[in-house]
Amino acid sequence: MKWNFCILIFSLLLTGCGSLIKQPPAVISYYQLDYKPQSAKSKVIDKTLSIRPFFISEMYNRNSIIYADKYKTDFYRYKQWISAPQVQITELFRRDFIDNGAFKAVILPGQLLKPDLTLSAAITEISENRSTSKTEAVLKITATLIKPAEKREPPQIIFQKNYIERVPCEKNNVESLVEALSVAAKEISCQLQLDVIKAVK
Repeated sequence: MKWNFCILIFSLLLTGCGSLIKQPPAVISYYQLDYKPQSAKSKVIDKTLSIRPFFISEMYNRNSIIYADKYKTDFYRYKQWISAPQVQITELFRRDFIDNGAFKAVILPGQLLKPDLTLSAAITEISENRSTSKTEAVLKITATLIKPAEKREPPQIIFQKNYIERVPCEKNNVESLVEALSVAAKEISCQLQLDVIKAVK
């Protein structure tokens, strides 16, 4: 009985000491959207274009990568964007519009040029969808092309359009998700370029 009591006390002491031992911090992996630009070829349009920083729905305004199944939405605690997704997509789309060379100039932040046209957008969803038979990446963006106010003329909306891309993930992991989201961003960027060029012409 005495030995059993001693063993019990020793076990409790070990448990207590174990809780004081520092556990290694969880490893956080960081991910970045990327793709080769696919330009919508066009003759140069004699106008300047400003692309404003994209907005994002509050639900997705976080560094953690979001996933959703049939009944809930949650996020990967140790899988994060290297920078805010709206910042990444804004920079990618600016790069794409510069690369296609369709406009006299694409105005970048800090440049003191007056734009002839302004493009703004809101990301309404960027996530992993698990509710279908195959996991897919979902990207939804609403874009608005505006002619800024001039003297006595108010701003004019040239067009507003919703873009939705769903791309199946090759594997059930975050790496495949980010790759699929990159493909979705590329498709939307190319379609947006075509729509802006068509609307301006």
